Amino acid sequence: MIDSPTNLDQDLVCVLDEQNKVALTVVGPSGRLNLGGYAITCVTDQAFDRFGILVEGAGAAISGGMISNCPDSITVSGTGVHRVTDTEIVNFTGNGIIATSDSNKNYITRVTATGAGPDSNDGIRIDGNYSTVANCFIFNAGDRGIVINGNHVNIYDNYVTGSINEGIEIDGDFVTTKLNAIENNGKGIGVSGNNNSVIENTVINNGSGLSFNNADNGLIAKNEILDNGSYGIQIVSIEATNNKFIGNRVLGHTKFNLYDPLTTKDCNLSNRSPNIWANNESSSSSPGCLD
Repeated sequence: MIDSPTNLDQDLVCVLDEQNKVALTVVGPSGRLNLGGYAITCVTDQAFDRFGILVEGAGAAISGGMISNCPDSITVSGTGVHRVTDTEIVNFTGNGIIATSDSNKNYITRVTATGAGPDSNDGIRIDGNYSTVANCFIFNAGDRGIVINGNHVNIYDNYVTGSINEGIEIDGDFVTTKLNAIENNGKGIGVSGNNNSVIENTVINNGSGLSFNNADNGLIAKNEILDNGSYGIQIVSIEATNNKFIGNRVLGHTKFNLYDPLTTKDCNLSNRSPNIWANNESSSSSPGCLD
């Protein structure tokens, strides 16, 4: 257990089994692990229920090295205010980083996480509130690249590619997703929470662009959504209302660039859905009157 500032001075190989499921535990507030450019490599008997680094307490920090072949590479628990920075995660089969803390303010920045493809789960998953995921690179997650279940979370300046499902999945409320690049995933961005902002992202060459399912009061503005396989921006659920789609560039999709089944064919303002479409650049839409 690490409960004081600690610098790693060599590579570690940790054998994980039923009796020893965790390679290292870092406990805040005084626990600080500087990997010093070295690697922690897991040797394990299975691809789940084994952990590289477990973070507990409050205010712990991890930085500066590699976590390799650990099913759940970094698990952030306790009461929050933890930091994971400048860390490379390689060949995770569970989750790259999972923040299970039900409290607030975890910061995940400058992390590169590469999954084991279809055999892995999520790249980064945030369950707590008021957290930040920024300047991260996510490759080849077996499920979703970044998934947000907490509220008041900021996701910005990340690059996500090769995820089997969504590059980014937003299930929490009051989440801001800005300046991310989402390319070559099964789907681009999925939004299910309310009062979320999706602004100035680039969503290219995914199976679909941006989909709204049971999401209300969102702002989707100034995004580049190009050449995704089916829909560009799609309203999926009849409960996705009061959203504003403004100033997006949405082109090159095999079905429709803009799709809102709640809007009447003539976009009659007295009888249309409350979603607002304005000043979007698009060459096809359903209904055809969407702007």
